[in-house]
Amino acid sequence: MKKRLIAAAAAAAVMLTSGCGAPAQTAAPGKTAAEAPKAETTTTAAPAETTAAPAEIDGGDDDSGAEAVGEKFTKSLKMSVDSSTGRMNISRAAGRNTSMGEKDTWSIFIYLCGTDLESEQGSATDDILQMLEAQASDNVRFIIQTGGTAEWQNKVMSASEAERYIVEDSDLFRLDPVPLKNMGSSDNLADFLEWGVENYPAEKMGVVFWDHGGGSISGVCFDELNESDSLSLQEINTAFSKVYEKMTDKFEFIGFDCCLMGTIETANILASYARYFFGSEEIEPGSGWDYTSIGNFLAENPGANGGELGRTVADSFYAECESVGQESGCTFSIIDLGKLDDLVIAFNDCAKELYEAAQSDMAGIVRQDRPDLLHL
Repeated sequence: MKKRLIAAAAAAAVMLTSGCGAPAQTAAPGKTAAEAPKAETTTTAAPAETTAAPAEIDGGDDDSGAEAVGEKFTKSLKMSVDSSTGRMNISRAAGRNTSMGEKDTWSIFIYLCGTDLESEQGSATDDILQMLEAQASDNVRFIIQTGGTAEWQNKVMSASEAERYIVEDSDLFRLDPVPLKNMGSSDNLADFLEWGVENYPAEKMGVVFWDHGGGSISGVCFDELNESDSLSLQEINTAFSKVYEKMTDKFEFIGFDCCLMGTIETANILASYARYFFGSEEIEPGSGWDYTSIGNFLAENPGANGGELGRTVADSFYAECESVGQESGCTFSIIDLGKLDDLVIAFNDCAKELYEAAQSDMAGIVRQDRPDLLHL
């Protein structure tokens, strides 16, 4: 049953692949990598779209349900290189553009893995309060799933169960809890998004991963209740592939309020499922994104697209960094995922030219005259 919780109650409470150190060992608080709250939808089996003109490289997946999952994956993303020309081919699931909700409505699904950012710093509580402080609007909803933290720094949320909340019209609503599961589980992410898309569809829908990030190698959402298990890029793809089968439209954006996730590898995975990608190439301060600014912008501009929202996300994030004296290391990317395939293909072409140049006499001269380079 829905239970209304007023804001006052909540207030009482390509290219970077390296990760950051564990938060328990980090002096400055930041979203670095941890230890290493209905409409029917239809499923379409549309043919894949191909960008450009095959040794083949299919995206991998985890071991569970390997055959079925592998088939789904190749429908969402398939990359291959022509062995004779070196030309890359990228094939993705056919684009979907049938709105799932009423005009000028937004649902933003936040997969909030609290970890020590909440248990030690209360950063998740702060961000939920920012959502509540945003301008009230019937058109904008933040839908949150909690988990992955040993303790909440408020008197509303519980670390002993997974909870789902909706922030709407400046109020917080609690839904029935769900079993507490590993936030680093692909199935858990897929379950939340499937439930969210089914029950709270909107014309535009976004997804935010909230927690520590470790880049393309170690992924995101390090559950401190499950030995800091995280979501790898393969697991994220598995979840979105499952959810996307039941959607008639793409997500407007998928973003990471985490460190180090603004990589070409991450964007490449998500280009099959969203129009825009938001993320930082470098570390984020613990304060992360400014959800009040995001809510205010959408309340005043419900017809905005992901790119327009992205400018507000980036600008307000910079202001958050500036407020804590970390603007000098602030980075943030808003990527139009519809243009990503051209970039990946161009990068492959560049790598091919570099490889061929490495076979030239000049390359041989460099290797002979500068043997020290071999030891770098």
